Amino acid sequence: MARREIASEIKKVNINGKEIKAQNWTTSGNDKYRSMLPFYLKGADGIILVYDIICERSFKEMNEWFEELKKHVDRNVIIALVGNKCDLESRRFTAYETGKKFAEENNFFLFEETSAMNSINVEKVFNDILKKIVEEKL
Repeated sequence: MARREIASEIKKVNINGKEIKAQNWTTSGNDKYRSMLPFYLKGADGIILVYDIICERSFKEMNEWFEELKKHVDRNVIIALVGNKCDLESRRFTAYETGKKFAEENNFFLFEETSAMNSINVEKVFNDILKKIVEEKL
């Protein structure tokens, strides 16, 4: 099955008693999308950076993506770092502690590991960042 390289979803969610409309843009880490970052990031209140814990290159590129993000977003944007594919522990390349350290060093709001395949912590990450946005920005 082919992976979608760009997707957008808008949904209404209730966070702390407030109904908000959340728009989620998802892009692959493909370099061809870097030039489109300003469009996707315009007005963003929160960003979730995702890397693949079983792919060395994926984590190594996080610093480059973060530097690129900083050029296009408000300094106060809320950022979460997510290591995906935690269900594939036996194939892990990037240690949990390595991801957590990167998130702490860059003052990210949250670090979490997820499995999109098995729905582990995915909703938690979205809910946590939305709660933080509501608390700080709305």
